[in-house]
Amino acid sequence: MNHLKDMCGGGGGDFNSMTLDQLRGNCQDFGQAFGLSTVEIVLLILAALVGLFWLLAARHRAGADTATVVGNTIEGAAYGAIGMFAGSGFVLFVAEIVPPDLFGVIIGLVGLVALVFPIIGAANGDGDAGGKAAAVVLGALLAVLGVVLAIFAFAVPNSGAAGDEYETYLNVAAISLGLLGALDGIVAALLRGPHWAAGWALVFLNSSWGFLGNILGLGTHLGSYFCWANDGAPDRSNRKAYTLYRRGLTLRDEPGNRYAFTQGWVMCCDRGGDLERHEAIHVGQHLVLGPIYVVSHGIWDAIGFVIGLIAAPIKDLNVGDSITKMSYFNNPYEIMAYATHDGARDDKAKLIIPSPWSSIFMVVWILGAIAITLGLVVSWT
Repeated sequence: MNHLKDMCGGGGGDFNSMTLDQLRGNCQDFGQAFGLSTVEIVLLILAALVGLFWLLAARHRAGADTATVVGNTIEGAAYGAIGMFAGSGFVLFVAEIVPPDLFGVIIGLVGLVALVFPIIGAANGDGDAGGKAAAVVLGALLAVLGVVLAIFAFAVPNSGAAGDEYETYLNVAAISLGLLGALDGIVAALLRGPHWAAGWALVFLNSSWGFLGNILGLGTHLGSYFCWANDGAPDRSNRKAYTLYRRGLTLRDEPGNRYAFTQGWVMCCDRGGDLERHEAIHVGQHLVLGPIYVVSHGIWDAIGFVIGLIAAPIKDLNVGDSITKMSYFNNPYEIMAYATHDGARDDKAKLIIPSPWSSIFMVVWILGAIAITLGLVVSWT
């Protein structure tokens, strides 16, 4: 467990009796955040052991050759340990900087959104009932984790002594997101997602900077692996910078038109061509922009939903179609991804922002999100 005397060592004084503002002013230490407590060391070792034995059993059961068994087992152990270290350290530092109430709202909402994915997978997938039930139960646990973390965040008093509650909140945040990072790292090795040469760095990045997208990615795993036949047909030979399900979660599956879906670095689409390239752009957005991508994407989804709802009768459009045009096709991150394949986004349709205005809007929105985030971080530090 991380103690206030370690996290706030440079400030001096009775940390337990300090107010939240005083604690946040004294307890922002990037180096200490990545220093492992005894509990975190134990969890890191356990994550490595779980990854080792999980991958060893999986590869042995699949009848893999000796080189694959040894190499993939090492990946599982390493990715589990790296995910735990990166997630716990980075999230502890984030929790020290971001006001607890705001952090609680974000992490709680992301956890609830992640639950939606296994529910959709269970409703639409062609897997067995047992797998679907497991997906929903595990999705509920993922959402509960986010809500519980939000409760600990809201429990930190905004006035008066806040030391005990603040210390508990920081440790719950660090350990919870560290364990989710470890879990995703092990699953990435199990499904042979990232290439082994870069996997260690990508697991570190995804579990730390990409911690919000990682939660959504875990929800996508649940809605794919457990809910579709043949485990969602993961492409174990892809070995690029993401995990790819060829028959995983989708929000719309029409004859000849199966929509792709990507959250974090977990992708569901046919391999190769424009579709995979489009989804790979979203993986890149997640890895480069991290929490900025998740939050600003969600904000536009909400704005687009409201505008689409209002605009439907005005433009004589079906409500669902109107909302889709505004929240999805006009989403700045989708505008960027659709730019990789001509003709996929109809610039002349109602409510669609035409070119070149769409590109200008995309740049302004993304740069604005980055600028606002930097401004907030500076004001909080």
